[in-house]
Amino acid sequence: MNAINSKLVLFGAVCLLSACGVQDQAAKVQENVQKVGGTQELLGMTKGIKQTLTAVKSGDFDTAKQEFSSVQEGWKGASTKLNASPETVTNIKGNLQTIATDLKASPPDKAKLVSNLQNLSGSLGNLAKGEEPTQNASTETTEDTTQNASTETAEENPTGGAETPASTDQTQTFTNNLLAMQDALAKTNTAVESNDFSTAKTSFSEARQTWFKFGGIVKEKSADSYQTLDQGVSTVNTALNQTEPTQDSLLSELQTMTSELDAVSGE
Repeated sequence: MNAINSKLVLFGAVCLLSACGVQDQAAKVQENVQKVGGTQELLGMTKGIKQTLTAVKSGDFDTAKQEFSSVQEGWKGASTKLNASPETVTNIKGNLQTIATDLKASPPDKAKLVSNLQNLSGSLGNLAKGEEPTQNASTETTEDTTQNASTETAEENPTGGAETPASTDQTQTFTNNLLAMQDALAKTNTAVESNDFSTAKTSFSEARQTWFKFGGIVKEKSADSYQTLDQGVSTVNTALNQTEPTQDSLLSELQTMTSELDAVSGE
């Protein structure tokens, strides 16, 4: 009888420990879901920043003001959902105000606006990946940070029936890499416009490595988009490795890739 009682006590202890393990895993899952908060709003802001940047580069500051107003509205929605430090929130609000003020200048300083918009885009991209961005975050998007960001939400499968949000993890991984690739393509485009093909090769290498990480997810969303982007990666990479790259064809191909990424992000 004592032997049976001992076994029952041991069995009860094992069950209790297993239940605790499930609770711990559930807590981790909940933490991951909270980290995702605001990601879609940040993605929308990044699109608006890119459109503002395009307008600024072309000297169309009226359009730039309109596009940037949507970015400011997007921040109102995102800031209430983000799991970010007060300092980070304050810095981004300051960046938004600085750009809004500079757009109202007569005449606006195009070079300053381009730099600040690129920095803001990088900061938001890092924030969406769960990182605390710095003032020059747009220069810090590397293969390592992208790899770290895409694995931050990966958790072990819980036992005892707890549910793992696999779809949430995949969505976060997709968004992380999408933002990183958009940022790298924007840098490549800027470098090509300046005929700085050495810098363009470096930034496009980041875009290419990012593509290898999430191209499979894109293919699941749209086989046509995957084909266009995969071909674009190959074409641009080949062109940048030529002795004398052709600026116009590169800019056209980069624009096609950027537009295709925008289309995929909306699906």
